[in-house]
Amino acid sequence: MIIWPIISFVQVNYNLRVFPLATIKITGISTEQTLFYFIFIGYSAYILFQNVTQSCWRLGEERTQGTLSQIFMAPVNKLAWLYSRSFAMLWSNTWFFVLIFIFGNFWFMSISGQHLGLIVLSLFLLVLATWIWGAFISVFFIILRDGTVLFVFLEGPQDTFSGIQVPLAISPRLVRMIGSIFPLSYSVTLLRCILLKHQILSNTFVIFVGINLFLIVVTVITLKKGERHMRVSGNFDLY
Repeated sequence: MIIWPIISFVQVNYNLRVFPLATIKITGISTEQTLFYFIFIGYSAYILFQNVTQSCWRLGEERTQGTLSQIFMAPVNKLAWLYSRSFAMLWSNTWFFVLIFIFGNFWFMSISGQHLGLIVLSLFLLVLATWIWGAFISVFFIILRDGTVLFVFLEGPQDTFSGIQVPLAISPRLVRMIGSIFPLSYSVTLLRCILLKHQILSNTFVIFVGINLFLIVVTVITLKKGERHMRVSGNFDLY
């Protein structure tokens, strides 16, 4: 959980250092330190999303144990339970990487009021996006008979097509199309826009907000549909 992301991060960094910075053609990247920071931002976001995805996948075990059935039969707000559970999984599985993200930003930035504000804002947006993502995919791991297929679909492509290593703006059209499916892509783009370019209000921010509002709406609709199905049929398996 800790070693492999670090090894992958170092590998990508050294692979990109082989090429002259002028040939990489990434906007705002003019020094090796900036390139390192660019990769660091992408991998920090990816690690949080990846850990939450793995935690949500394990919800399938609670289905077999009957824990979820007891929760859904109880007179509690299921949406509040879902987001509370997602935040608990987020905090318990990613607190270490959140600290790395905070200290890493202070390593690359000078300590000032403006930079502190940018770091706090970027951390808030990253945690918020990961939280919303965790609740979103938790619903599907609950209603699917076997969520392994969905987990496999998210685990590899999310790393490859979300602009973690190379920004989608300079990627081939097919890669951009696939990358646009994953909310992680928009989070990474916005974080780099805030931390590298110091731009907050932009088209990227508007898209980021729109994508996450869409995820919340889909989460609410899918959860209610799954709950109705469970009360009628006695099981969660919509698909």
